Amino acid sequence: MTKAIVLRELLDAILSRKLLWITVLCCLPIPLCTLVNQHTLLQFAAYQSRAEADYGKSLTGMVPADQIEVRAFRPKPALAALAFGLESVLPNMVLLRRDGMSVGQGQSQENPVINLFGRIDLLFMVRFVLSLAAIVLTFGAICGEKELGTLSLIFSGPVPRDSVLLGKYLAASIILIVPFLFSLLLTVLLMQFQGSGVLASGEAWMRIVCIFFLCVLYLMAFMALGILVSSSTSRPLVAITVLLFLWAGLVVVLPQSAGLLSEQLQPVESTESFLFKKNLLAQELDRKRAAELEPFLNDPNYDAIRAPIAMKYSVELTKAEAEMDQDYSNQRRAQFRLASALASISPVTPLTLGVTAVAGTGVPQSDQFISAIDRYQAEVSDKVFSQGYRDVFPGGRASLQVNLVALKDIPRFELTALPLNVLLRKIAAPVGLLILANAVLFVFAYLRFLHYDVT
Repeated sequence: MTKAIVLRELLDAILSRKLLWITVLCCLPIPLCTLVNQHTLLQFAAYQSRAEADYGKSLTGMVPADQIEVRAFRPKPALAALAFGLESVLPNMVLLRRDGMSVGQGQSQENPVINLFGRIDLLFMVRFVLSLAAIVLTFGAICGEKELGTLSLIFSGPVPRDSVLLGKYLAASIILIVPFLFSLLLTVLLMQFQGSGVLASGEAWMRIVCIFFLCVLYLMAFMALGILVSSSTSRPLVAITVLLFLWAGLVVVLPQSAGLLSEQLQPVESTESFLFKKNLLAQELDRKRAAELEPFLNDPNYDAIRAPIAMKYSVELTKAEAEMDQDYSNQRRAQFRLASALASISPVTPLTLGVTAVAGTGVPQSDQFISAIDRYQAEVSDKVFSQGYRDVFPGGRASLQVNLVALKDIPRFELTALPLNVLLRKIAAPVGLLILANAVLFVFAYLRFLHYDVT
C-alpha cells in the first residue's frame, strides 16, 4: 500500500509539473552560483600562488633580523565554492614582523557588494530555497487531500494510516532529493571541468557524499515539519501560513538572534582590544627590562649581563601571553558553545556546522589555522627575530646588536587539511541533532495523523 501511495504522489507531481519546477530550481541556480564562486576562487588562488612564488624567490641573501618580514599564506579548500563558511572572513595571508603580526583581508572584504548582500552557494540554496520548497511540497499533504475530499475516499477501504503518511513522506522526499542529487553531481562535474581538481582523490568524493547526506537530513526535517502541520490543521491556507512563520523563525530569525543573544549573555572583548592589551603588556615588560639594564649600558660586558635579564623577561612575557591567549580562547569557546546551543533549536545550525566543516571552511578549520599560526609565530620568533636585540632607554639612548639571518633558512608555513575521519568525529553532534529532529517531527506527525478527522 505504501508503494501505491508513493506512485500516486509521484504521478501527481509529474502531471502538476511540481517535479519539473523542482528540477529547474535545483539544476539551474546551484550549478550556476557554484561555478561563479569556483571561478572567483580559482582566480584568487592563482594570484596567491604567484605572490607566494615571488615571496619564495625573494628569500635569498642575508638580512638583519629586525628588517625581516615573514609571510604565511593560507591555502584555499577545494570545496569552498560549495559552502564559503568562514572562508570570507579568515585572512588570506599573515605578515610576521619583529614588532608583531598583521593579517590580510578575507576575500569578501575586498568586495563591498558581497559584504552588503552576502554570497550565494550550495549551502545558501539548501538552507533557504530548498527548505522553502520542502514545506511547499508538504503543506497540503494531509489537509489538502481533506479539503478536496480525496482523503475520505482513500480511507473508505482498509488502508493503514501509517502507509498513507509514510507514502506521502517518501514521495515528497523523492520529488525533492532526486533533482537535488542530480544538480549536485552536475555541479561537481562542472567544477572538475573548470579545473578545480575537486575529484582528485577518493576522500573528496566521500566529503561530497557527506555534504549530500547532511543536506538530505535537513530537507527531510522540513518535509516532516510540513506533514506535521498539515496533519494538525484542516485547511491548506492555515497550514502554509503557519509553516511560513515557522520557516522564517527557524531559518532566518533564530540562527541570527542566537549569536546576538550570546554576545549579551557571554560578552567577550573584541580581537582588536585583546591584541592591544597584549601589546601594552609587551611594552610594559620592555620598560621594566630597560630600567633593569640601564645601569649596565656602558659596561664592556653588557652582552653577558644582558642575556639572563632578557631571558627572564622573555620567559615572563611568553608565560603571560600564553595565559592571556588561553583565557581569551576559553571565553570565545564558551560564547560559541552558548550561541550554538541557542541556535541548535533550528536545523540550520547543525546543517551549517556540518557542511562547512566537511567543505573545509568551518569552525574546525578556523581553529586549526589559528593554532598553526600561533605555532609558526613562535617558531619564527625563535629562529629569526630572536637574533640580536634592540634596547631603548629613557632619553633616547639605545643599545643595538643586529645579527644577519639567511633568508633561505626562514621556516615555511604549512597547513594540511584535516582528515575526513577527524571531521566526522567533530560533526557527530550536528548529525545526531538532524537525525533527532527528523525522528521527533515524524513521530509527532504520525501521532497527529492517527487521530486526524478525515471527513
